[in-house]
Amino acid sequence: MTLLKFSQSPPAASGAFVIEARRPEVAERQFNEAGQDISIGLLGEPDDYHVRFMALNLSECSLLTIKNSGARVGLQLGDYADICIPVSGGLTYQVGRRRFDGSAGHTACVGRPFDTIDLTVEKTTSMCLHFPLNDVVERAERLTGVAFTSSLLQNMSSTLDLTDPKSNALARTIKMIFTETLSLDSVGLGPVARGNFEEALRDLAVLALFPDVAAAYGKEPKPTGSLLMRRARDQIKTVSATAVEISAIARQLGVSMRCLQENFKKEYGVTPKEYLLMCRLENAHDILTLANGAKSVTDVAMECGFPAIGPFAAKYREKYGELPSETLKRLRVRVKA
Repeated sequence: MTLLKFSQSPPAASGAFVIEARRPEVAERQFNEAGQDISIGLLGEPDDYHVRFMALNLSECSLLTIKNSGARVGLQLGDYADICIPVSGGLTYQVGRRRFDGSAGHTACVGRPFDTIDLTVEKTTSMCLHFPLNDVVERAERLTGVAFTSSLLQNMSSTLDLTDPKSNALARTIKMIFTETLSLDSVGLGPVARGNFEEALRDLAVLALFPDVAAAYGKEPKPTGSLLMRRARDQIKTVSATAVEISAIARQLGVSMRCLQENFKKEYGVTPKEYLLMCRLENAHDILTLANGAKSVTDVAMECGFPAIGPFAAKYREKYGELPSETLKRLRVRVKA
């Protein structure tokens, strides 16, 4: 059994980080020396085992190529997401009781943040994009001109159809940027070029991973509110975890409370106070469903701006159809699985 913890990116360095081995103990030693927590066993016979792992770091993103035979790999993704695209052969992602099969030219597998993945590989070459989701909502809004909330993360795809134009464009761009970065690193690839490569990859990943964004992309942009109301919305979203007063936001914007309330509801369909509650509940739901199971419901409530557990639990059940403790219990069962 191979255990690869993707709680951090591969070692940051100019050039490629490469591991190649035909014996499990040699690969294990090389990974451990590089700071990756790995223990290696075999899927089949010793002669079937072979791994060649190459990683290139951009900034927050990493590009990986992996040639693997005779391996079963456990991936712990930490707060990163992972898109694994088979170039030849196939692979299987098992997340709890959910199973996803990837095959070259047809299907890529997606690992969500904090997933523990049981990856089975017999003889496969894959390319992977390993990246954080810390700016998904802002990136989606910039690409489409449509207002999204953090609930966007709940509709993230678990597989990608590589015949779809957006997913195919992502796969081709990963391959192109990997090749270009590897070539240009020999003469010194500057931070601006790395940043441009990473921006392109993250934009394409958001379009491929989130159906709501893909559906809105390319359509006539809908107005997301006047500049003043957009500022109010962004301010509420930013400070939603604190004991904020809507009246204080109105003062900061230089408008009356009545003006803020009436115009905000006209443009977004809810009052500023209702939007604040929505942000807090969505933040809590994201933490409860994406966290590693170590936090308590009380900790999450306090972190998201709810001073009392009772009202938080009631509002949460009203929105999501279950108590926050039930969401957390389901997560813990999935992590153990």
